[in-house]
Amino acid sequence: ILAASATLAPTVLLTSLFFSTLNYFIRAYRWQKLLERVGVQLPPGESTIVCLAGLSMTLTPMKLGEILKSVLLKQSRGISIATTAPVVMAERITDLAAMVLLTSIGSLALDQGAWVAIVGGGFVLGILAVCTVRPVGNAVLWFCEQLPVIKDRTASLRDAYDNLGTLVSIGPFLGATLLGLFAWATHCIALLVLVRGFENIDFSVAESFFAYATPLLAGTLSMLPGGLGLTEASMTGLLQELGGTAMTPAIAAASTILIRLVTFWWALSVGLAALAILPRRYSVGPIP
Repeated sequence: ILAASATLAPTVLLTSLFFSTLNYFIRAYRWQKLLERVGVQLPPGESTIVCLAGLSMTLTPMKLGEILKSVLLKQSRGISIATTAPVVMAERITDLAAMVLLTSIGSLALDQGAWVAIVGGGFVLGILAVCTVRPVGNAVLWFCEQLPVIKDRTASLRDAYDNLGTLVSIGPFLGATLLGLFAWATHCIALLVLVRGFENIDFSVAESFFAYATPLLAGTLSMLPGGLGLTEASMTGLLQELGGTAMTPAIAAASTILIRLVTFWWALSVGLAALAILPRRYSVGPIP
């Protein structure tokens, strides 16, 4: 793996890191626009640093720890957590929809990928219907109330659904999902840059979408912290499957490790740096 990694030019790693970093600023722009939907107006610089600070919670299952952003705004601006927590929830929902769409687009590179694309598209339409059509959402919540496993938590689910309010009306939902699609596509391109940096590797854009988005989606839904382990193992396997004979196990493993370094671990580093900067620039109390 080390020998394979050593064959990459430094410019390949820097280009991949550039596309990875672009992801965070697209998401920061979406964060600010969603805040405006709930009546919170922040200077772009402050909004961006708060959003980047949320990346410090990348290790939490499904990134639910990004509720830290609401805590930071409560401390610095006195904005109620109840006001901004739905924004964090809307981010997670639209990120899920975006990842499913990327998987669906990437699946078109497979022989039977059209069926995966159809199922994925149907899943996203289902999310759209549940979030934006209240009778459909209420019907799903009623169904959940009948299930012994989660019926005790449906009251919290219903409160969360009600709090989403206008954030998940059709316009904002589609806009946030589109921004999420662009944001996560940059990570797929970062993987494409890395893989094509190795000699004799034939890898398409669609294949990079599938090889990156599918393991990330699986890792997210597994509720493992950061999807660690499952994401890496499945990504390495997919790269070997899609990359042809030139994609040796060493190159597949090196590509996986490097893409996780410039995406997942880089995000954590950026988040911790923003978290350190925030109290020095803005009136934020001790961070719990």
